[in-house]
Amino acid sequence: MSSKSITIYRDQYGVPSIDAPDAAAAAYGLGWAMARDCAPRMAQLYLSAKGRSAEVVGDIALQMDFLVRALGIEAAAKQEAADIDDDLRDILQGFCDGVNRFTDVARNQLPAWVVPVEIADILGLVHLSNIAFPLLELTQQLTPGSGSNQFALAPRHTAAGHAIVSIDPHLDWDKAISWYEFSQYTPQLASHGIAVCGMPIAIMGHNERLGWSITNNSPMLHGLFTLDIDPADPTRYSYHGEWRRFEDSMCELRCIDTAGATRVERMPLRLTEWGPVISVGGKPVGLHMPLVDARSTLNQARSMMSAQTVDEFRESLRPLGLSMWNLVFADVDGGLGYQYNARVYRRDGKIDWSMPVPGGDPRTRWGEPIPLDELPHVMNPAGGVLVNANSCPWLTSPSGEIAPDGWPEYVTSHPPTFRYRRLAELLDNPQDIMVARAMEIAVDTMTPAGIRARDLLVEAAGDSPDLAQAAEVLKAWDGRADLDSRGAAIYHYWLNVFGTHELAEKLVDGGSWTSSDTIVALGALREAIAILRRAHGAVDIPWGEVHVSQRNGLEAPVTGFYQAVAPNHGPMVDGKVVCEFGSSFRMIIELDPAGVKSWSAKPFGNALMPSSPHFTDQMAMFGRGEYKDTYFGLDRIKGAAMSTEVVERG
Repeated sequence: MSSKSITIYRDQYGVPSIDAPDAAAAAYGLGWAMARDCAPRMAQLYLSAKGRSAEVVGDIALQMDFLVRALGIEAAAKQEAADIDDDLRDILQGFCDGVNRFTDVARNQLPAWVVPVEIADILGLVHLSNIAFPLLELTQQLTPGSGSNQFALAPRHTAAGHAIVSIDPHLDWDKAISWYEFSQYTPQLASHGIAVCGMPIAIMGHNERLGWSITNNSPMLHGLFTLDIDPADPTRYSYHGEWRRFEDSMCELRCIDTAGATRVERMPLRLTEWGPVISVGGKPVGLHMPLVDARSTLNQARSMMSAQTVDEFRESLRPLGLSMWNLVFADVDGGLGYQYNARVYRRDGKIDWSMPVPGGDPRTRWGEPIPLDELPHVMNPAGGVLVNANSCPWLTSPSGEIAPDGWPEYVTSHPPTFRYRRLAELLDNPQDIMVARAMEIAVDTMTPAGIRARDLLVEAAGDSPDLAQAAEVLKAWDGRADLDSRGAAIYHYWLNVFGTHELAEKLVDGGSWTSSDTIVALGALREAIAILRRAHGAVDIPWGEVHVSQRNGLEAPVTGFYQAVAPNHGPMVDGKVVCEFGSSFRMIIELDPAGVKSWSAKPFGNALMPSSPHFTDQMAMFGRGEYKDTYFGLDRIKGAAMSTEVVERG
């Protein structure tokens, strides 16, 4: 291989493995491969980071575009791009060159808004990813129950004596953030993982000695400040007791309509020392959402990806270059670690930061970021088990190393989730866990609330003739949402009748129903049965006939339930649950010192181009709750490759 040659091996699912002489060349190969598979989505995300998404998707993005513009993401990215260290610049430029080389070749097949990418575009997307969750919260686009799962097991709990890590982030399957899976091999490092589509560095995955995962931990990354305006001069406001002047301008946003015509929306923009003024509950407030330096984020991601031990990995987190996330990690030596990571600033713990606070009060001024060591963490827990499903950090190590108090709510306040309760049960003192069993745990479909509801509904139904058949089906149901489960469909339809979600919540932790609750529950069951029969002609239908994914004219049955560890779900369409949210990527990593192995799956495929054979090729496998081999290791992928492509970096 010449110093400019890059070889890209693709397995049967089109996942690229890039063999390159150095990191910059590997980034070039990744840019080429990712653009081949995802160029329009990449371009759309770059536009989103500039506050220009509405130019492609229309009105739905206007509010988000306004916030992105108001926060100054594009300006910050351009400023950072002008002053960047040589190693990172080489990697980012290599990635840009690879993307642009492919889009030049494929220009006639791509939309006009797919334009050449620059380093500032990548930095802007990093900024957007760092603040994506609070932005979605502010625009009220967060999916109810959104979150992720992860767990890690020490070698003494596994059959082969190797640590195991499970990765399972939960997101919309075809919106906003999209994952791209890949391997990279250079003389310095071999790694496999996923990156946000449009970025050149993996955010989750493994190398030859260590694996790691992340879940959303929802720290309060932003603050809202009420405006104390000077009665003698309405152009001034109190900034914690000091008078400052508003900066007023107009923000021009371009938006495409359903007919394809573009219009310009002009929105007034008022800036404060905190940031832009937005409306919350009909009242103007100052929004404070400090941006993390995108260069720091990318350099930290590089350090995470190259860490060889759990101690090195935790040390890589010290700059707080990532805005948030629970991180669970393990290495081939059997080390385990957990870090609650957040770039969250010190605040007065006596103030309720979940609501807008008085901007003129000196007590509401933020302090410095809380150092990593003062955030919840544990290394090598006594129990040898780490499990997190967006639950409070002190639950992550069941052996209790993290104190359950002393953490202000603006840092963390997550209660246990359905997913955490079930995972904790499955991982309570595990013994001789094999990789296959770890996969089963990661895609578990048991619905504990459903089992309790089943028992109460069967008991209440008694001898009612109109409920007899449904009661028999429910009585035989094991509470799971596997593809062949009969009874899950009744439970789902029952849950989606008014009032029954609250009834299901009452059954958590051994709760029960009042007599009036039971009357409501039976009425809902009768209605659910009638709807189910109208939609499907029967009440004992397999779950896989109701719970499906759809893409590009294809349909596949999907295991899981939104109350289960595998929380796949979506809206009801023509009597079916069309899944569009849940496990957006799954991976199991076995940290064998003789050779790390991993298995993965995505809901649809690794490509985001409808013309690609890899746009839908994982649907059936994912729907069954299965995993595919990643063929990690250069020799393994060479033997398994379905195609080989050599590209030359100019």
